[in-house]
Amino acid sequence: MSAKPLVFPAPAPSAPLGAFTLLAPDRVLASPAKSSPVPNGEWRFVEDREGPPSRAYLKLWEALTRLGRHPAPGERCLDLGASPGGWTWALARLGARVTAVDKAPLDPRVAAMPGVEVRRESAFALDPAKESAAWLFSDVICYPQRLLGLVRRWIEAGTAANIVCSVKFQGATDHAAAEAFAAIPGAVLFHGSHNKHELTFARIAPWSAGDTGAILHRRRSASRPARGRAVSRPRAELRPGGTSDPSPAGVQRPGAASARLHPGHAGPLGGEFAPFLRQPGGPGGGIALSGAGAEFLGPGDELRIGAEVKDGGGKA
Repeated sequence: MSAKPLVFPAPAPSAPLGAFTLLAPDRVLASPAKSSPVPNGEWRFVEDREGPPSRAYLKLWEALTRLGRHPAPGERCLDLGASPGGWTWALARLGARVTAVDKAPLDPRVAAMPGVEVRRESAFALDPAKESAAWLFSDVICYPQRLLGLVRRWIEAGTAANIVCSVKFQGATDHAAAEAFAAIPGAVLFHGSHNKHELTFARIAPWSAGDTGAILHRRRSASRPARGRAVSRPRAELRPGGTSDPSPAGVQRPGAASARLHPGHAGPLGGEFAPFLRQPGGPGGGIALSGAGAEFLGPGDELRIGAEVKDGGGKA
């Protein structure tokens, strides 16, 4: 595969990637598959060295590329702790409507970008019940437990369909906080190649409330090759106890007995199901997603929760 830097928002590489190393003159250690779709797990991008006020945008690019999702033009985004504006810049470049929230000033060039609104206030002072956004972003510098409380408030309010945050550690790594983030239903938590002493947390709609250790898979119609995944049309289902709603308002609310499908935004499905990892323990369990070669589950597809996937046959 090509090791050239990615041009954001191009999708993550989907070509098979292996690796080998020479242990001795007569011994080679080789693997036909890797857990990362990029060489050495290093997500390299063609950088913009003039527009953004900082290089923080690279970890956002990496997160969105790994998730296989990014804000669409016109979608409203809240960027908490936005100063000096690296993430706001990246989101505005996608055509999103961005509200940058920070008591510190935004870079004037970023503040002047189309679709950018600046609010000089504390991210923690916002009332989630009075806000609404398709995406909530946070690169706030704070203790992990404080960010955890903020994320939980937004999830409880149900006013942000998608959440992407940097969990920054102050001093020693707070493993308890990391486990609490990972235990949130639908959580994705990883250390990106552009993260420093921090993790990236994401919760991308839709997810299944209350389904512990779930595995999502697609059922593909007989007319299309089934390589461990398949699609069933024309209806969408969320099981068990779920409902589907093909309307634009079909965004699930946390804690509900059922969940809804948001058209065209059901999250990334990796090529061979290897990206789907059972989430360890914690209340509500959750789904950890990683990897690349993302496909999207739309309102005409079928979601089955808790199914075991067999390679080649798509057996549930």
